[in-house]
Amino acid sequence: MLSFLWGCNLLFSDEEMSFDRIDYEGNELRLDGYYYRQGKDYTLVHFFYQNGIILSANSYRNLDLDIVEKQLLEIYYQIVKEKPNWGIFKIANNQIEYEQWEAPNEGGLSISHSKGYIENDTTFHIKETYLDHEVWHFRKFDHKPDSTNNFIK
Repeated sequence: MLSFLWGCNLLFSDEEMSFDRIDYEGNELRLDGYYYRQGKDYTLVHFFYQNGIILSANSYRNLDLDIVEKQLLEIYYQIVKEKPNWGIFKIANNQIEYEQWEAPNEGGLSISHSKGYIENDTTFHIKETYLDHEVWHFRKFDHKPDSTNNFIK
């Protein structure tokens, strides 16, 4: 029965992004590291790339960014192989918008949409998402993963 239910997911297609991937040619955000958002006991990490791709590099149950970076490097090869970690972004007039696939609930992967504004080249705010308000900060990182993936052309 379990294999039958798993096989049913193959019948559902993944949602499509609502806008096309375009190269990012601006200077509103730094791209030589990652952006992070911290909660009470966790850190989320996003990488943005000049080719308009975003990589969500997981959630870490730690607030110490040095430890988060070590954990990130340990699981990097697993992260880049999973479609729900990838998406696209665009920036216009200091507004940022990005879409990413989410792990499936029922059927194929759905798309999450996030919109907000850029405060400066190291901080942006997401105002339209499933949370009330997200503030993301930049941290330089010399071991940024490559944006090459099998999911976004």
